[in-house]
Amino acid sequence: MRIDLKLQLENVFGGDGFLRPHEIEELKLARSKQRIVIREDIGIPVTSSSKERKVEKREVEVNTFRRDDQGNYYLKLGGSHGKLWGAMKEAGYLLYQAGRLKSKSMTDRVLKAVQVLPDWVMLENVESVKVETIPQVLNTMGNSMVQLYFDVITKCEAKITLVFPDQFKDLIFEYLRYIQTMNCLNKRRGRITILSELPEEKEGEKLNLFK
Repeated sequence: MRIDLKLQLENVFGGDGFLRPHEIEELKLARSKQRIVIREDIGIPVTSSSKERKVEKREVEVNTFRRDDQGNYYLKLGGSHGKLWGAMKEAGYLLYQAGRLKSKSMTDRVLKAVQVLPDWVMLENVESVKVETIPQVLNTMGNSMVQLYFDVITKCEAKITLVFPDQFKDLIFEYLRYIQTMNCLNKRRGRITILSELPEEKEGEKLNLFK
């Protein structure tokens, strides 16, 4: 069975080994001074104040997206261990924990027969891209913290194709329903909504499992 899906992706973090330089400003010093002088000619205090700010610029690495010569963004959504395949696997494990599947190994066996095409998917209708930071505690004696920088696409669309044996259809559709309730993609902060309807059944009745 072969189905073509149109997806809406939200809060998509960059990564997958792609980095770009980015200049940031850091506040190193902020202080204010106040000086009060009593003028003898009028006998009242006169206040003067000043503020000082020191800002340092430095270059950081931002986890970003694969891009082509035209500036289009790509995400490794397909492939045997791509983002959608991984989300479906996690959905299967969660369904097992919820008592709706008999075993986790069932999901492992089913997904071996699923192709998600293509490996790298072009992201369409990109709404906006912003830089966000995520703090990460280092495994050091002082447990110091660093800031990691990411390009984040707020909303976009993608088209992808699934190919799998017909006998796995019901289970694959169950995975696809479930991933729409999960946080997934890079850093597990993204969301997937399936915009497509499934193809017509043999009887001619259109079945939309994504309502």
